[in-house]
Amino acid sequence: MTSTSGAPEGSGAWLATGSGCGALIAGRDWAATPLGPIADWPLSLRALLGLVLRSRVAMVMLWGEAGIMLYNDAYSDFAGARHPDLLGKPVREAWPEVADFNDNVMQVGLAGGNLSYTDQALTLHRRGVPEQVIMNLDYSPVFDELGVAAGVLCIVVETTERV
Repeated sequence: MTSTSGAPEGSGAWLATGSGCGALIAGRDWAATPLGPIADWPLSLRALLGLVLRSRVAMVMLWGEAGIMLYNDAYSDFAGARHPDLLGKPVREAWPEVADFNDNVMQVGLAGGNLSYTDQALTLHRRGVPEQVIMNLDYSPVFDELGVAAGVLCIVVETTERV
């Protein structure tokens, strides 16, 4: 079967976005991760990730119960020195300093709920030291082909400089 681009389905060609994160995701061996090989990823995951990778706004998808992190170049800038180590990690491991916050995000999102925060202050270790970061965060559930919440999409707009 081929995609609308003419590339064989499951080839990962949909990741060829010209983005650094798209290249990192395409080049990684996902077989040993909870996501499994890219060719086996559900259409819902591939479609939304294609959108995320093409966005200029910082976005991260937290897939599955563990919230495996898949994100775009704008989010990699936000992540600072922790990129690319965050890519493919469960969100709880990736950002341990805000694990409780992210546990709530995953619980609400996987139950089908939305969360939105304006000028939310969190202390993150993006560059090896604690720093207070202020941001607008919008979390929405991502549904699979069966209509079950399978992940959470987060849109991040840092407002530290403005506040």
